[in-house]
This record gives sequence, C-alpha cells and structure tokens, in this order.
Amino acid sequence: MSDLCFRLTSRALVVAVVVSAAFGAGAVSADDSLELLSAQERAYVEKIQAALGTGGAVTVDIDEALAGGAFGSASAGSELDATATIEALTAANAMLSDVARALREAPPTTMRGLIETNAGVAEILEKSYAGCKEMAVEEGANNALQWGRDALGDVFGVPLDGGTTAAGKARVLACVAGENAKVKQALGVAQDALYARVDEIKKQEEVERDLFGDQGGAICFIATAAYGTSSAVQIDVLRGFRDEVLMQSEAGRDLVGFYYAASPPVADFIARHETLRTVVREAIIDPIVAVVAAAECVWSPSW
Repeated sequence: MSDLCFRLTSRALVVAVVVSAAFGAGAVSADDSLELLSAQERAYVEKIQAALGTGGAVTVDIDEALAGGAFGSASAGSELDATATIEALTAANAMLSDVARALREAPPTTMRGLIETNAGVAEILEKSYAGCKEMAVEEGANNALQWGRDALGDVFGVPLDGGTTAAGKARVLACVAGENAKVKQALGVAQDALYARVDEIKKQEEVERDLFGDQGGAICFIATAAYGTSSAVQIDVLRGFRDEVLMQSEAGRDLVGFYYAASPPVADFIARHETLRTVVREAIIDPIVAVVAAAECVWSPSW
C-alpha cells in the first residue's frame, strides 16, 4: 500500500467522526433531538449518519489529495503517479462500498420510503472512481511506454516524445474531481432524504401528542405490554399501519384516539401477568401483525 493510500484510509476513519457530526448538526430538526423516535429508528438514523460521515471524509481526503499534488507533481508536463492514484481510488471505493452496504440495509418500517433513494445512492457509491481508475491504468502504461521511448532516444540520439504525459494526467485528475463531486452530491441526497423522513416522523408524533397527550408517544399500549418493549419489530409494523393508513383519515384518527384513551388500563393489567402477556402476544397480536405485514404491499407507499 502506498503512503498516499494509507493516509487516505487512516485519515478518513478519523475525519469521519467530524464529518458525521457536521452532517447531523442542525439537519434533523431545530433542536437536533431524536427522542420522539423509537429505539429502532434512532439506531438506524445514527448508523446512517455514521456511514454518511465516512463517505464525506473520503471525499474530503480526495479533494486534499488533488489540491496537494498527491497524484503527481503539480509542475507542468509532469507524469501522473499512476500507482498511487490507482491505490488511493481503490481504497476510496472500498470505503464508499461499505457506506453503500449500510444504505442498502432494510430500514425500520416507518422509514421504508427511503429504500429507493438509498439504493440509487448506493449504486453511485459502489461504482465510484471506476472510470478514473481505468484512465489511470492507461496513463500508467503510456508513462511506461514513454520511459521506453526516452531510453531509445538516448541510445540513438533522437527524441521520441509521445506527447501524451501532460494531457493524460489532466484527463485523469479531471475525472477524479468530477467523480468526487458526484459522490458528494449523492451523499447529500441520502442525507436530505433521511432527515426529511426523521422530521416527518417527529411531526407526526408531535401531532399525536397534541391530540392525545403524552400517551401518543407510547405507540401501542397493549402490544408494548405483550412484547415487553416498545421497540419490537412487530410494533414497528403496527406503527407503520397506523401512520400510513389510520392517521390518514378522520375515522382512523378517531379510532386511534379511542384506543389511546381506552387501552392503558388493559395494557397495565396485561403487563403484570406473564401468562396473559404470552396469550395476548401469541393468540392476538402476532396474528394481527402477520395480516398487516402480509398486506403491506397494499397499504405501504414504499411498495
């Protein structure tokens, strides 16, 4: 591994922390709070924030390498350092591919609308710098041929200049700069989509708290009591159905309001009896979740 490649890889890991924080600052909401999200939603948002921070750090390092002449001397007519360029772009692509894998992971039910956007961004990241690497390989071969021409020219006393060094290097560097800009734009799209969805979820929760009081944040009292946690995957399915179907109509909102008003005493009783919790979970809640999940292709806008 070249010194440049090592610096790009190691510095990106450090810079990712800073860039991740910068991506998050002021973007999620006015108070940067995720407290209205479920534990599963918070974990997903934090994971994607970290991944986008890593991607941002990669683009910062590539920009600095271009500005600092790390791919070859900045002097006119100098050769491209093809080996260093190829290794650096390979390392950058590997890290961006890790970011792409994080983006391709299935989000919580309430964030399924991000799937298409994340997949598009992931594809861009996975293919990043590929064309530039091919150009660098070609330019490295041209440089080797030019070295042979120079050697023959010295032997025969005749200059044999192919005249491609400066132009070839310029093409490679222009390609890297353009690809880096494309990666930055893609990361920005993923970031904006994530934070837009977070804000939507938070606004929904705030509306529910206004309508039903703090009880609205509990999502599903009886299901929470049955599963023993408010962050179970099954509860996310019910929550998605509530948000995408019930809360979209006046009758649905009335039903949700009635449920929030009537269910706390029932949920409290269930939570205090382990056998009843099991019966409710396996005989009532699980079948309901199964039906709702099976029909998700009908009611979920992400399908």
